Amino acid sequence: MASVGGVAGPSSRPGMRRGQLSVLGALAVAFMLRCLPSDSFCASRHHAVHAGRREDGKRLDRKIMKQSNLTCVLQLLDDAYGSLDFIDPAFDAINAVTCFLKIAETPEQMTSDLVASPKFRCLLNYTEESVASLPAPSLADLAESVTQLHASAHSDWQLSLMSRVWDALPQRQGQLSPREVPIFARCLAIWDADAPAGLMPLIASSALRTVDRLPPQDLSVLAWSLATVGHRDSAVMDSISQAALRSHLYSFTLEELAQLSWAFEKLAVQDALLQGEIFEAMPEAKPRSGDKDESAFAYGTLLLVASRLGLLNQDMVDAVAANVPEIAPTPKGTYAAAAMLRAQQESGWLVSHPGLLEELRRVAEDQAIQD
Repeated sequence: MASVGGVAGPSSRPGMRRGQLSVLGALAVAFMLRCLPSDSFCASRHHAVHAGRREDGKRLDRKIMKQSNLTCVLQLLDDAYGSLDFIDPAFDAINAVTCFLKIAETPEQMTSDLVASPKFRCLLNYTEESVASLPAPSLADLAESVTQLHASAHSDWQLSLMSRVWDALPQRQGQLSPREVPIFARCLAIWDADAPAGLMPLIASSALRTVDRLPPQDLSVLAWSLATVGHRDSAVMDSISQAALRSHLYSFTLEELAQLSWAFEKLAVQDALLQGEIFEAMPEAKPRSGDKDESAFAYGTLLLVASRLGLLNQDMVDAVAANVPEIAPTPKGTYAAAAMLRAQQESGWLVSHPGLLEELRRVAEDQAIQD
């Protein structure tokens, strides 16, 4: 994954000079650091409670998720433990996953003092010892939670815990459901060089079994994840394309269209039918959330990819000019402006909207784009 403005995902790539801007790399960074649902990264995917659990364990799950902050969660665990070196029988590995689901909702509360506290270290040690026994849904919940915390602030304990998750993943390959495949794919993309190289092919293989049942959001996430790590699997990409076309591109949000289009262009997968349908759907696509920077970023990416593929047209440019929000001089806003300016350099279509061009130049200033 390309580094952007000197900042990259978990690992940086050589060859980028400070001040240079990779729009496609920026898209990867922007999308990987945000939650895909508009609400909490993990809350909507909470599957920690399952049939057959002890009622005490279920009640503890509910109590954990009701806590208002990390301090309250750790205090609850202190009460459940009885002592810091013994886990109460009512507390099990699923409860530990629930704790990390809750912690990931408020990553800003993970202060160094809390991480160093005996209660958190006890939770961490217990979780590490329990990872190998987790069923696939809980393993996915844990991976997603720790990845969200890692995206907020890097810490050695995250790398240690995720190494246990990666070790356990191959044994769960045949158990992965349509829900879990895109979760693990996205986590691998975000961890990038800090994750084992052989796991993305494993996930790609699992995707072939599940791609027909993925909703638009997960199809775009899966494609983005493969492209982010540069894993080009023609069979999987073809399956994603067919599934997306069957789902009708008009059901995709603006950001999902941008992810999908970027992924196919990034991996140099020639799919004129899919890209054409994406660009045809773009003028009517609705943003996923109210984040104006993300909407501008998606528009910029789609314009740039369409320009590179020779598919940019006046209808697309008119739609962007009519719908793109005011572009703020934020990192995402700057990336969006730079992408649109590059599309203008390559196609010339934006001359019909001089007001937009002036705004783009104001925001982007003199920053360059490097592929």
